[in-house]
Amino acid sequence: MMSIMHIGYVVGVWPYLDRLDNYFETFNEATILIVLTASMRYADLPFTPETSSNFGFALIGVIVLNIAVNMIYFVIENLRLVWGKLRMIKCIRNKIGRASGIDNRTVKI
Repeated sequence: MMSIMHIGYVVGVWPYLDRLDNYFETFNEATILIVLTASMRYADLPFTPETSSNFGFALIGVIVLNIAVNMIYFVIENLRLVWGKLRMIKCIRNKIGRASGIDNRTVKI
């Protein structure tokens, strides 16, 4: 019930500044809702061992998909952050070099 309410809140209010963060929060909550609903609904049914095993692998697949998507997003966002910091450092070095009369474009680190 809380997952449904949280999804409704995120979709209705868009609480995060970044649009992509809202999408990821909705995706994460939907994944939680799918896994918990499937686990509670089908836990007591008399499955054959093969069906039960396939069901378990399907749940693991949904969870691994969620982790993989979030990890890829995390890596991409951190690479963007590092790239921005490196560009800022390069810009500052060039400004300092021009102010002091040293040409930093020819100096290699």
